[in-house]
Formats: sequence, structure tokens, C-alpha cells
Amino acid sequence: MKQTRRSKYSAIKPIALQHIANGASASAVGRDLAIPAPTVRRWARQAGIAIQHQSHCPKVSMMDKHRVIYEMLMAGTYSVAQIAAQAGVCTSTVYNRRARLTTMNTRSRITPGDVSRVGTGRRLGLAERLVIAEHLRAGHSHRRIAQIVCRSQSTVSREIARNSVDGIYDAYHADQASRGRLARPKLRKLDDNRFLRAQVVDLLNRGASPRQASDRLAALWGDNTSMTISHESIYQALYVQGVGSLRKELVFEKSCRTTRPGRKPRSLLAGVPKPRGKRWTHDANISLRPAEANDRAVPGHWEGDLIIGADGTSALATLVERRSRFVLLGRLGTDHTATSVNEIMVRMIRRLKESMDTTMSTLTWDQGVEFAKHTEFSVAENIQVFFADPHSPWQRGSNERMNRDIRFYFPKGTNFTDVTDQEVAEAEALLNNRPRVVLDGLTPREVISGVIHDAMTA
Repeated sequence: MKQTRRSKYSAIKPIALQHIANGASASAVGRDLAIPAPTVRRWARQAGIAIQHQSHCPKVSMMDKHRVIYEMLMAGTYSVAQIAAQAGVCTSTVYNRRARLTTMNTRSRITPGDVSRVGTGRRLGLAERLVIAEHLRAGHSHRRIAQIVCRSQSTVSREIARNSVDGIYDAYHADQASRGRLARPKLRKLDDNRFLRAQVVDLLNRGASPRQASDRLAALWGDNTSMTISHESIYQALYVQGVGSLRKELVFEKSCRTTRPGRKPRSLLAGVPKPRGKRWTHDANISLRPAEANDRAVPGHWEGDLIIGADGTSALATLVERRSRFVLLGRLGTDHTATSVNEIMVRMIRRLKESMDTTMSTLTWDQGVEFAKHTEFSVAENIQVFFADPHSPWQRGSNERMNRDIRFYFPKGTNFTDVTDQEVAEAEALLNNRPRVVLDGLTPREVISGVIHDAMTA
């Protein structure tokens, strides 16, 4: 009698179920016993035996599959079917990924309504950031990610460094943060940080210029960027923003001590000797001054001048130390002859010795007649005196620059007979405690005190 298919399978069924119970897969049992795998699954289902699903291939993460898809799509030499077979996905997955890449490339050209355009560059979009995040999780290098998104390596590196939080880069957070930085108008730093604003106002009220205030804050706070500000931002707050809203908080009417639009030209007669020299300048020309005084390497070299008051009837003697820009002021009454100038010079130098425990090595003056008796002063105080060339104020640049600051407290037209010694002392203290750009934000008093301390401990 011919054996039917049903009777044949009936004989094999117990064997198949035994293999299933032992953990074999339906496909493996069907292959070994030459019966369809669906039949084996049906028998197991009817018998209530759970089928173990096994794979002969190692499990591949979806991230690895996507990486294969991206790399093969970027190569541009494979068909969708080839990519799907290589990645182990269906063709619809490859089509979807290709559509995302097409959208990304379109957006990277900055279409209206996509990402904000600033300057002439094009900024990263969300689609590109998603690709960056995906490949970072896959462990790819910045160079490889840059090749995938068709960007420079520096662009990708800056993007990751700027928008990573605790070393983790999130595409959506990065995109939101980037759009936030692009938003205009922004809250200005002086409006956002009240403590910083108070510091700036205090420095300006003490006579510092915006540049000096900026350098002083940098010297005090160092790397704390929340407490530093550029001098241009201070100027903007004084003259532009809110019609000079910062100026309303100042005690003084102006924080910029000059309204001159440009520099004054040097004299056309600079360096041109006169036919007849002044006898008190003989053997004391600035060309004979020691080299250590010229390069400001050693303290103790000073520059001096007189600021003449109203109608030329009064004067103020000024001395400036070349290295630290430390200033000494001395008020002269109606008499500013050579004898009177010598007397005030002696008093100022002795006051310097008593208060700062330092002295003066050289003094550079202009060729004014008020210092015609300098030899008496030089011998008495053991100080070398030198005279600048005619029409060459830059040879005493520190003193000329300081005179401009002194005019902030004693404007042109001031009669120094109406000014008290106490007012002069207060102006001197303010000048010596004002931060200086040339001193990297330090004050003259801080610099000269540090130099003296170093010399005493050396």
C-alpha cells in the first residue's frame, strides 16, 4: 500500500517535536528531517512547545547598519538593493535614509526658513547635527564625520566642543543653543550683570577711561569672563546704547577726557636745532641719557614739566616715573622762576624718599627757562638732569600723557592760586591709583611698590 504524505509526517512528527523540545529551531528541524519549517512550527504550536529562535549570524546593531548605509550611499557606486543586502535591511530603509541625506544636502545650502545666515558662511542645520551625533555615538573620529557631512574638520570640531554638555553631544540641544546664540537683540553684558556694571561705573567715576577700566577688570578677575568687558562695549554704553544710559550713572560729566577726533600732528620743527642753544642745556642733552632710562628697564628715571595756570600767573610742577608712571604734583604760587622750581623739586623728591623709600636717578625736562638753575638742584640731590630736544614732546611722552590726565582735574584756565594743597594731593592719589592700559590694568602705585619690594628682597 502506498504511504501517504500524512502518514509519513505522522511518523516523523514525534521526532520533530523532540528536537524542538531540545531547543532546536523550526528551520533546523525542517532542514534535517526534510519537512517544511511551517509544518514544524504548527506541530510545536499544537503541542504547546515554545520554539527557540536562533540565528547563525551575530546580531548587528542598527547603528552599525546605518553606518554601512551612509558610507555606501556617500560612495555613490552601489544600488539600493546592494546596500540593503550588505546592511541586512529592507530596501525601504535604504530609500528612507537616502531621502534624509537628500534633505540634509538641500538644507545645507540654506533655504529660506531653515537656519539663520550670518555673514557669508553657511551654518550647520539640524539634519547635519543628527548625523554628527549618530557618528559620535558610533565612535567615529571628527575627521571621518567631517567627510560624511561634507564639512571641514574644524567646523565639526568647533561644533562638538561648543555644544557638548559634560562631554555628551546632543543634536537637538546643539541646534537649539545655536539658534539662541543667533537671536537678536541680545541682553547687553552691562545690563545683564549688575555687579559688573557697578564695577565699571566705580572705575569711571574714579577717572579711569573705558580702556583703563577694561584692563583693570581683566587684571583683577583674570579668566572670569563674566566680570570682564571690552572697552568698546563701555564706549557703546556711554554714547550709543539707550542714548548713553551708562553716562547717567556717572558722577563726572565725561569719562572720555578729550573730544579730539584724531591725534595732534607732531611739530614740523621737531629735531631742527636752533642757531643758538640755551646755555643751561649744554652737556645735558637727552642723547647722553643712560640706556637703562631709555628702555624703562630700571626704575628711578623721571620726567618733569610745569603746567601753567590761567594768565600764566601760577603753575603746577609734575614729575612722572618712566617705568611705573607714578606721579608727583607740587603747587607753585604766582612765582615759578628757576629758584622757586628748584625749591619745589627738592620738597617733592624728599617727600618721595619719605613715603616710598625710593629716590630719583635722572630727570628729563624740556628746555624751559624755569629749569635754568638745574645744576644747583642736581648737585644738592645727586640727580642727573637731561633736556629733551626742541619741539619733541614725545621724548617726554609719559609726562605729556600724564599732563593730559591732570587736566581732567585741573582744566585749562585753572588758577592754581585758588587750588589748595589738599586738592592737589587728592588728584595725585587718584592718578596713582588709576589702572593703566600700558601697565596691563595695574595702577602706578602697585607697580612702583612691587618694584621697590623686589629690590629690597633681592
